[in-house]
Amino acid sequence: MNSFSWIIWLIAVLGALSATRNPLHLILILLILGLMTKIIKYDRKDNLVPISFFPFFLLIILTAAVFNALLSHVGSTILFFIPGNVVLISGPITLEAIVYGATNGLILSGIFLSFSIFNQSLSAKTIIRMIPKAFYPLALIITIAINFLPSIRHRLEEIRQAQAIRGHQLRNIGDYASLFLPLLIDSLERSMQLAESMTSRGFVPYQLQSTTPHNRFVIITGMIFFIAGWIVQLSNGNHYAYGLSLLGLFMIIFWFLWISKQIPQSTYKREKWSWLDVIISVIFLSGLCVYIIPLPFIDHQILIYNAYPTVILPDFDIIVGCVSLCFLIPAFINRGPAHDLVSKR
Repeated sequence: MNSFSWIIWLIAVLGALSATRNPLHLILILLILGLMTKIIKYDRKDNLVPISFFPFFLLIILTAAVFNALLSHVGSTILFFIPGNVVLISGPITLEAIVYGATNGLILSGIFLSFSIFNQSLSAKTIIRMIPKAFYPLALIITIAINFLPSIRHRLEEIRQAQAIRGHQLRNIGDYASLFLPLLIDSLERSMQLAESMTSRGFVPYQLQSTTPHNRFVIITGMIFFIAGWIVQLSNGNHYAYGLSLLGLFMIIFWFLWISKQIPQSTYKREKWSWLDVIISVIFLSGLCVYIIPLPFIDHQILIYNAYPTVILPDFDIIVGCVSLCFLIPAFINRGPAHDLVSKR
């Protein structure tokens, strides 16, 4: 799989997580993502960080359930009461609020795990080179930050050892100032040295023409159309509002493409699309369509589960569950090494 296929996979998984609130389908997607981490960790030990996701996700689900139960006192199944007159907290604790909060925790866990798999399956350079040229200053900042982070960690360890030799002990929060102040000063000095070295090598940031009146008009108008269509669709459910939002979205995309063409810069070697990449990308998009497009053979009311006003056992759609298994495909495909070569235009 190339990097663009991974992007389509990420979009499909996030779309599926956003399109359903059925706990059974959310748990299935989490199990698929968890199985991917186990398989990819076995095949690619150098890329995946060994971390135990289960306790972390359990903490997210429990925290979301408790938080929603304390702030939302709606539901017919009352478990107990919190006495007193504490604002937003005192009142009945319902089973419906706990289930609704736990569902939010499942969605947050799935989003975190999806981005974790995406980030760990692609190298940092591969992710950076996918940033559009309109955001090249952001790509430059991210590149510098990624290169600085390992050195900052090593420098912090050197400072800690030097302070330990001098007899300094870390007993409370104030003692950590002796570590972070030298680290801050050293980081500022290295930043100045980097800026001076880039200037001496002739690096001059390209001035974008995004502040011209025409470009400002296009981007502002596009955002107004997009937000207006979204508000109209939420207020009265008018399906024609989607056209207004799409018009605004196309204007914003046109602005990004226009700005990108104005930036002369070196480009990374383009990744090739194989027939396998095309096929699996179509499979991912088809799986997303099953979740978001009303199809006659799928009851989408099953996906729109609501714990209020009374908790009931959610139904499970076998077709949607089988389609969700397509998100497991990347775990069984061997992806070649990322290409970081640079070619001049």
